[in-house]
Amino acid sequence: MDAPPDRVYAIIADYHNGHPHILPKQFRNLTVEKGGVGAGTIIRFEVRALGQTQRFRAFVTEPAEMTSRKGLAGALERFVSTRVMKKMYAEELALLAARARQA
Repeated sequence: MDAPPDRVYAIIADYHNGHPHILPKQFRNLTVEKGGVGAGTIIRFEVRALGQTQRFRAFVTEPAEMTSRKGLAGALERFVSTRVMKKMYAEELALLAARARQA
């Protein structure tokens, strides 16, 4: 990505004025409940994928690996999320690169 790392991180960490601009169209209604910049921020949002809308509430931390359930349910989660999330993350990275180049 042709942008300074600190600029890229600032966009990702800012849930008021940065991150909302790089979310793929499947993400909707991002609301900041607490904080708004980096770790400790609490957000709510919706994701529309595979014909379903899921609502989430998240506590923002520094990057960590995604975990899934054990057994068959976990295997199915990993299979589906890998395929769905790969496309969404690619779109998000493209939007992030475009936003970072604007500054």
